[in-house]
Amino acid sequence: MTGRARAAVVLLALAPPLAGACENVVGYEWVDPPISLGDTAGADAPGAPPHVELGFYAELGYRALEDGDPCPIVYGLQGGTWVMPAVRTTGLGGYPRVACHLDTAAGERVGDAVTQVRLYLATDGALEVQSFPIAIHHAPPRQDEDVDDLGGEPATLTCDLDDLAGNSASAAVDVVLVAP
Repeated sequence: MTGRARAAVVLLALAPPLAGACENVVGYEWVDPPISLGDTAGADAPGAPPHVELGFYAELGYRALEDGDPCPIVYGLQGGTWVMPAVRTTGLGGYPRVACHLDTAAGERVGDAVTQVRLYLATDGALEVQSFPIAIHHAPPRQDEDVDDLGGEPATLTCDLDDLAGNSASAAVDVVLVAP
């Protein structure tokens, strides 16, 4: 048998296993259980009054904001300066519209954010978003100036939530801004 004939025999012997190797199909299995929060998730009792609380997470622990607490301004990963409070609620659900703004005691609106968000179930039964991003910048005509001068300024952080069922609640906290 010539070398060419041997190669043909070897190729024919390997062809069926190689052909089958090209037909392997990768399958994906969904392992997370389906969860539906619905329009009333977060209402810990029928008719529970809607409530909103603002705070911050530090080292995986939540702490509610109280009047006079510091409110850090941070640099964003992709630029900009931000305040990122946790927004927690009970008695509201679904995908609420969240509108937050930050006004200095001098009346300058230095932060404003409005969006519809998905809230997640916290271990204590509240629904929350752990970091709600509010871009911080001076109001016109100073919008291009650095915000470092806001450090130490008193301000009011206000957030209003409206859910899909028409329920609403607000929270406002007087804070002291901490420059980045």
